[in-house]
Amino acid sequence: RWIRGARLSPHFSFIDNPLPSLPSKMARVLSAAHVHVRYARLLLWPSVLSADYSYNCVPLVHHLLDRRNLSAAALYVLLAYAAATALCRSKIGAQETACPVRAQSSLRVLYGLVLIVFPFVPASHAFVSVGTLVAERLLYIPSVVS
Repeated sequence: RWIRGARLSPHFSFIDNPLPSLPSKMARVLSAAHVHVRYARLLLWPSVLSADYSYNCVPLVHHLLDRRNLSAAALYVLLAYAAATALCRSKIGAQETACPVRAQSSLRVLYGLVLIVFPFVPASHAFVSVGTLVAERLLYIPSVVS
């Protein structure tokens, strides 16, 4: 398909996944970040589930000043802080003593973060578009760790 000049990814309808159809790249990135917050909330507190998250079930983010961007920024800062702290403590603790309990627990936290984040990357709308905006089935493997 690529040689013929066609698109490599399939075309998804606006009703199923409105992200690829958004006119600006900023709106796509901000809306994907809001979807990540939805997924984090589903992992931590799955009290409200839905059989269908199509079209306007998850409102899209169009502006940088939208208050939903604060929760996305907080999520990314929290993940980066947890990973950096666990990595730093595991390196520092390993140098201080021969068998550090602190370093072992920090490595567990780091492995947990890796096992939550990396299986989610293909469905995260970060690199390629997927056929659905939000779906609990995309969290099966990351939910095993949490």
